[in-house]
Amino acid sequence: MADGAKDVGPQEIEFRRRWYEAHARRAQAYIDGGHFKDWLPDLWTAGSEALEIRDRLASSGDLDTFRAELGAWAANSGVGFKGPIGGQFVNSLVKRTDDRASLTRLLTNGLTPPTDRRAAAAKLDALVAHVDRIKVGAHPAPRSAAFVLSYFWALEDHREWPIFWPNDRKFLAATTGAKFSGSPTKQYMEFVDLVGELDDDYERFARVGSWWAEKRPVFLDPVLVDRCAFAFGRDDVESLEARTSNAHALLAVGDYLGSTLLEDMSRGTGHQLKTWKPPLYRVPTTKETPRPDLWVDWQVEGEGLGEIAVRLWISHKGAALGVLPGWIGKGWKGESEEVIGANPVEGFRRIERGHDDMGFFGRSGMFFLWPLVWATGACRSGPEARGR
Repeated sequence: MADGAKDVGPQEIEFRRRWYEAHARRAQAYIDGGHFKDWLPDLWTAGSEALEIRDRLASSGDLDTFRAELGAWAANSGVGFKGPIGGQFVNSLVKRTDDRASLTRLLTNGLTPPTDRRAAAAKLDALVAHVDRIKVGAHPAPRSAAFVLSYFWALEDHREWPIFWPNDRKFLAATTGAKFSGSPTKQYMEFVDLVGELDDDYERFARVGSWWAEKRPVFLDPVLVDRCAFAFGRDDVESLEARTSNAHALLAVGDYLGSTLLEDMSRGTGHQLKTWKPPLYRVPTTKETPRPDLWVDWQVEGEGLGEIAVRLWISHKGAALGVLPGWIGKGWKGESEEVIGANPVEGFRRIERGHDDMGFFGRSGMFFLWPLVWATGACRSGPEARGR
């Protein structure tokens, strides 16, 4: 399974679904406001011609005509099949195959929707095995077989078979921490399972994934705080697997936020920054304490951990964005306090790292100046929140 398709508990599935639904709501708002074009109707309309090309191959057995017609369709339709994992992959298959009758049978059978998971796996395994026999180096890439077959399956039955879009895999990795591994067949089945966890409408999922890839949205949601609350203060062995999956998801979200905001942060600070994220475990050598929080730093490129950085930190109490004043040398703390005291900023607050009431972990005595966003619309509200 993917790092968490069916092998995770109900709490992890709930967290994943809530975070996905937060994305789905925003995607729909963009569509309703005319800020994002839903191109999937164009895909289903244009797809009818691709299915006709497939059916002509079944009746004629003419691979060269199939390759030429499919390539022209991909170039003219503009619905995501033109590139190296689609039309170019098919082109390589036909050009490099000596046993053309065998490839014709594989494509004729493989491009029609399977009746069930077992049939889907058999179709994928057969085409992947053929690719493995003819490839030179890494090309054609076996994983492209999963994209091409699922693409045609979805054209005919998109309610049953999601397309193995690369951007949708990236979306899942960034929002759930899932890592797809193993054979292309295994990866596709993991993908189907994970998509099914989040949404039983595969078309809607593809729409959200496409919106995410184009708009690269940045926002927070209470589910991130709830993830931290789920793991905070727990060290029982029974929950270790669940807490590890939770930590993978938190790190994935932090990694996405860090990389997505890097250019804007660099431009805003006037420095070329780099991102820094925490380890999966609070004590990496033991692998027994998956982290119950999320943080990401934007640091000056080429500088060490002791230098000044901007940090986003989320714990079970909420989210904060602020400054690490740096640990440059002897007397660093006093010097930083003087600078902070001489330059007050409304809404900022000094926090000692290591204070459990905040849920922040690390070396005691290092301090931060945070503009608090506890209990805003991005995080939880209630008596436990420390909002201003």
